[in-house]
Amino acid sequence: MDLRAVLADFPGVRPLAGLRDAWYWSRVPLFGLAGALSADGERLLQLSGRGSYDEELAVAVLGFAREREGELFARNAHWGAIDGFQPPAGRRDFDFDSVIGISPDVHRAYPVEHPELTPHVRMVFPAYACEFAAAGDETLDEAITENRHGRVWRMEWRDGWLMAEYGQAPREVGVEEAVEFAMARLYGRAVEEGEWL
Repeated sequence: MDLRAVLADFPGVRPLAGLRDAWYWSRVPLFGLAGALSADGERLLQLSGRGSYDEELAVAVLGFAREREGELFARNAHWGAIDGFQPPAGRRDFDFDSVIGISPDVHRAYPVEHPELTPHVRMVFPAYACEFAAAGDETLDEAITENRHGRVWRMEWRDGWLMAEYGQAPREVGVEEAVEFAMARLYGRAVEEGEWL
């Protein structure tokens, strides 16, 4: 597939300043997309921002992902996370330290307007190292719902906060317990059997 030709037909596409073989486009207001060809030109590394698109950050993320794409997907073909990302110099409004990559079998982008493009796109985005960690042996189903604990929880409001692990009945929790639970998941506190649910 000639990715350059496909991208050239996107409405409003323009070169992304500061990175070769990279472009910006927007399909709807407040939703910006940026993409760069992989080092071998066979894939499009793409990120998006809804109301928060930042071109300097996009250039930094896409450049980092292009340089380390092999490492990003080395442990798992479905998704990967690598540390060592540094945001643009002098920027204090974000301090991301990782980049996440997601394969087409997980993200399924362009299902209607360009389905032939989907297999050639890897989504990437900046993140914090504490948010993502891959074991490396995740199945496709696990990659679609993966976190560093390998578990899925749900919190919802129904005249009070209800929390449940995937496949289990919800139980009511107070705000303090919900916040403590979320902080423990973010900052790596071990989960003991039955401690939360």
